[in-house]
Amino acid sequence: MATGVNRLSLHATLMARDAPRHSPAGVPIQGFTLSHVSALPHHGAQRQVAFELKGMAFEALAQTVAALPLGVFGQWQGFLAGSYRGKQLVLQLQRFTPLIEGTNHGTTEEEL
Repeated sequence: MATGVNRLSLHATLMARDAPRHSPAGVPIQGFTLSHVSALPHHGAQRQVAFELKGMAFEALAQTVAALPLGVFGQWQGFLAGSYRGKQLVLQLQRFTPLIEGTNHGTTEEEL
C-alpha cells in the first residue's frame, strides 16, 4: 500500500454545528460545517473559490468547537477522510486557531 500526505489547512468560517454526541466508547464528537471563500491566481487570472466542507472534532476539540460562536473565522487544520457512508470528504479536525477575517496572518501561498 502506498503512503502519502493527507493534510489540510483552511481559513474558513464556522457556519453550522450538529448536535453534540458521543461515540459508543463515550468519546465526545462534534460535527460542523465550514464555509470558505477566496480568490486565487490561476493561469494568469483570479479564480473565485467558494465551498462548504463538513468536519468532525473529537475529544477536547469537540468541546472547543461546541463552544465557538457561529460565524467565527479561523484556521482549521486536520486531514480529509471519507464520510460514514463514503459519499463525501470530511475534515477530521486536529487543530483550530481563531483569526481576524480579512488578514493573511503572516502566511504566504508558499508557506501553505
